[in-house]
Amino acid sequence: MRQKRIVGLGGVVLVALALAWGFHVGPFAKKATTAPPAAPVVVVTEAVTRRDAPETVEVVGTVQPLQTVAIKTRLDSQLIEVALKDGAFVRKGDVLFRLDDKALQADKTRLAAQLVALKAQYERTRKLAERGYATNETLDQNLAAFRAQEALLRSTVVSLGYTVVRSPLTGRAGPVRVTVGNTVKANDTQPLVTINQVDPLVVQAALPQRFYESLIRIAHEGSVPVTARREGSDRTWPGTLDSWDNALDSATGTLPIRVRFANPDESLWPGMFVTLTLDLGTLKNALVLPAKAVQGPEDALFVFVVDPTTTTAHKRPVHIARVLGTEAVVSDGLEEGEIVVTDGLLRLTDGARVAPRSDVSVPPSPEESPSKGAS
Repeated sequence: MRQKRIVGLGGVVLVALALAWGFHVGPFAKKATTAPPAAPVVVVTEAVTRRDAPETVEVVGTVQPLQTVAIKTRLDSQLIEVALKDGAFVRKGDVLFRLDDKALQADKTRLAAQLVALKAQYERTRKLAERGYATNETLDQNLAAFRAQEALLRSTVVSLGYTVVRSPLTGRAGPVRVTVGNTVKANDTQPLVTINQVDPLVVQAALPQRFYESLIRIAHEGSVPVTARREGSDRTWPGTLDSWDNALDSATGTLPIRVRFANPDESLWPGMFVTLTLDLGTLKNALVLPAKAVQGPEDALFVFVVDPTTTTAHKRPVHIARVLGTEAVVSDGLEEGEIVVTDGLLRLTDGARVAPRSDVSVPPSPEESPSKGAS
C-alpha cells in the first residue's frame, strides 16, 4: 500500500509538470513582447557662433543722495521761527530757522560803543606821542586794546549771523525735529533737520571683479554709458560713471562704483533699488550661444549638445566667461558650429534621442518647474 501511494503521488506531480509545460509552450502560452523604443524628445536647437558681441553687465544698485547735510545750530539759544515743514523742497540760501538774537544784539551795541571810545583814546594818545607827551609803550597798549575790541565786535556780528540758519544746498528736507520755543544747543547730537540733495543723485553698486579690466579700459577712453531701470517701470534713466573705489572689496570680490543721474522730476528717490546696465564696449571674436541653453549651478554649468549623426543629446560641462543679456560667451567646452538645445531641456537626459526643431517653442509639462539657468 505504501508503494502504491508513492507511485500515485509521483503521477500527480508528473501531470502538474506536463500541464505547466503545456501552458508555457502550448497555445495558452503568452507571447514574449519587446517594449517599443521611447519617443524622441522634441527640442529647440541653435548653433554656437563666433562673432563680436556687445559687452554689457547688469548689477543692482542703491539710490543715494549726492550730498546729505545734518543741520545743527552753532549757538545756544531759543527757536523763534521754523520756516519749513517736513519733506519740504528747499533751495540753497533759504531760511530754515531763526534763533533769539536779542542778547547778541545788545552785546553788539555795547561793544560798538566801547570800540568808539577806545578808538578816540588811541587817537589822543597818538597825537600826544607825536609831541612827546606820551610814550610809545602807552600808544601800543591803546592800539592793542582798540584792535582787540574790534575783533570782539566782529566775532559778535558773526555770531548774530548764526541766529539765522540757512540751507547750504538745494534738496529735500527730512522730518523737522524741533518746534518754536525749543531751546537748542551747539553741541546737540540730534540735528534740527537733515537735507538730501536729490538732483543730481548717485547710485551705489558693486561690479564683479571680472569686469574690472573692461571698465578701466572704457573709462580711460571716455565716459562709460550707464542706464538705470526701476522695478515695475519701463522707463530707463541715462547716467554716467562718477567714480569707483581705489580698492576691491576683498570680502565680496567686487569693485564699488558710483553712477550719477540727473533727477529733475524726482522720479528716483534715496533708498530705491535699481538695475544698472553698463556698456563696456565689444568682445571681439567671441564664442556665443543663447544664455537659456546653459543649465546648472554656477560652479557646475552644462549644456546639452546634439549629435547630428545619431540625433542624441549629450550633457557637456562648459565655462561661461560672460552673460550678456540673452547671450552667453563661452570660454571653454564648446566649438563653433556645435548644436545646443535651447528649449525642451526639462525632458532631457544624457544620451536621449531628440527631434530638433528650430521654429517652435516647447512648453514644459505641467509637473515640471523652470530650471535654474546660468547667472
